[in-house]
Amino acid sequence: MIGPSTSFLSGSTATGGAILLGTSEEDAKEESKEDTYSLTERQTYDLLLTVLKLKLLNKEERKLQYAEKIAKIDDLVEKAESDNLDAGWSALTTCLAADSCTDEFYVFMKTVLEAAKTKKAGFFSWNKEVSLEPLLTNVLELQQAAENNNIILRSKLVTDTNTLVNTLSSLEAKEEWEKLVECDFICDYDPLLIAIIESYFEKR
Repeated sequence: MIGPSTSFLSGSTATGGAILLGTSEEDAKEESKEDTYSLTERQTYDLLLTVLKLKLLNKEERKLQYAEKIAKIDDLVEKAESDNLDAGWSALTTCLAADSCTDEFYVFMKTVLEAAKTKKAGFFSWNKEVSLEPLLTNVLELQQAAENNNIILRSKLVTDTNTLVNTLSSLEAKEEWEKLVECDFICDYDPLLIAIIESYFEKR
């Protein structure tokens, strides 16, 4: 993905799902529906964790680790063979290059989850009845709803997320969820997201 003549934060790696001139809206929708995704379940979790850990790094203090994580994400995005994921990664690298990222990390994680839905079997499942994908998506959407003070959407997401969190066996994830509840959902979401993903790895 990142060419030899391009710095690891110098700009876009792909143009993704751009609509070509002369292409109808229906054709564009059909193309979007057929977007592929070739990562395994484990690789998907690895991608999500690496994105979160990149978000938490201070690149001035951890320059080597920062570069390594960007290279790893780029490699996984390339392996995914997904136009939508390429476009999402391009948007994230653009803000990384400008040192202007805010919610772009979470937006990219949502793009990963959406792209991974094309996998038909075994995707984010704790067991046959419970899927982890809705929980991760809810937490990401809750962060945005709380930030935008969308009371109705926030209330729905809090209710649904609380039900899903209670299906987890991870005490750490439940404790991080309680911290969010106590701060009225306006504090750091990263510890909860990491606890959810890492607890899944442990269960597997």
